[in-house]
Amino acid sequence: VICALGGKLSDLLVAVGGFGTTAARKRLEGVATEIATHLQQARSEAVSRNRFVRLTFGTDCLFVHTLTTAGTSTASCSGTTPPVPGAGEEVIARVGRSASDVSVTREPTATPVTHYQFDHLTGGMNVAVPAGHGIVVGSTAGPWLLRVRVNAAGRVELCTPATGPGTTMPGYATC
Repeated sequence: VICALGGKLSDLLVAVGGFGTTAARKRLEGVATEIATHLQQARSEAVSRNRFVRLTFGTDCLFVHTLTTAGTSTASCSGTTPPVPGAGEEVIARVGRSASDVSVTREPTATPVTHYQFDHLTGGMNVAVPAGHGIVVGSTAGPWLLRVRVNAAGRVELCTPATGPGTTMPGYATC
């Protein structure tokens, strides 16, 4: 079958299939960027509020909140329910699941980080972050992965893990 524009129907289907792949990768990038942005927001809020601020992971959610005391909090969240801050704490932002074909996993999976806590005096991490830590964002529509990492100084990095052929995302450094 020849299309009105001079191409074959099979060529058109291949081109349309590429749009689905691009859209899936853009959704993955969007989720990873949103998490990185909230980590940067937590760092900035710690300094501007002169309080410890933490990004806490729950079940299918994460949120940014203040702390009354460094290292302690009873804050939690789960799914679509609003985050519950600890006594004297304030929720600054909540990140919900927006794309059903995107997965978010904390590394290392054996002992995942439950939160990232930022110091109000330095803007850096207030607690030691284990080696190999990170938040891995993947797609069920393809093999691509992005990792969100925070260094001890509190700087946020997006990179692509080199875990196998086809998993790296173009335009990102390999980590």
